[in-house]
Amino acid sequence: MGAKRATIIHGLANVISAKTAHPDQAWQFVNFLGTNEAADILGQHGVIPAYNGTQDAWVKANPQLHLQAFLDEVAYAVPYPVSKNTAAWQELETKYLTPAWNGQTDVARAAGDLATAMDASLAKE
Repeated sequence: MGAKRATIIHGLANVISAKTAHPDQAWQFVNFLGTNEAADILGQHGVIPAYNGTQDAWVKANPQLHLQAFLDEVAYAVPYPVSKNTAAWQELETKYLTPAWNGQTDVARAAGDLATAMDASLAKE
């Protein structure tokens, strides 16, 4: 929690290529993806849907995981951070956190090493 209780939140984005050969169909599909029906399908078979009121299906579809924690954190969510070179420190996240998630490295050590590497990367911006 630190100085301020916060969790990072960001979501999916549905886009259409400017070069699509089927702009009308693509637009219809993107519009569908923004509906309650699509959010219910996503929640039952994919990631957490952003459509308010449809997240329960996601939690129920994965009872082996404590997904309610993600819904409980929305009240103090902040936007995903970015910088001049976000990709540089995102690569560091993968480098340091993947071994922790796989149980190959201690989580506290991985987080500390990541913080040090990210601070050095951000100092170069």
